[in-house]
Amino acid sequence: MLSIPAKGGCQCGDCGYVLKANPYVAYACHCQECKKLTASAFLTCMHVSSESLITTKGQPVSKQRESDSGNTILTWFCDSCGSTLFADNSSRPGIKTLHVGSLEQPEEITINKHIWTKRKLPWIQLPDTDETYPEGKDWSKYYQ
Repeated sequence: MLSIPAKGGCQCGDCGYVLKANPYVAYACHCQECKKLTASAFLTCMHVSSESLITTKGQPVSKQRESDSGNTILTWFCDSCGSTLFADNSSRPGIKTLHVGSLEQPEEITINKHIWTKRKLPWIQLPDTDETYPEGKDWSKYYQ
């Protein structure tokens, strides 16, 4: 379980944040956009309330794009080093998608849910006990 308050930030240290509440849900996204965004096999994310995520250092900048599902995504990143920090999704008002790798203690998060597995790279092996979804997932039941 994540120790709250949790701190995080970018690679170079110019941007920082504090998270003041536990995440609603954590998962890995295997969609093409997340692979491109991270230059990796997937992106680990967690949904948090927008009010609980406070920028404490620097001014992250944003870039807008369309997702596979047709939603508008606004990704926030450090203008100095390019590290992604979090995102806003037009389908989830009041929720931020925090990128787990930006946390100071990412090992405190357990990832056992996976979306867009139909786009998962073939060499990624997921545990049989993990929840998997071929496309996106409505996480709203967790927002209570």
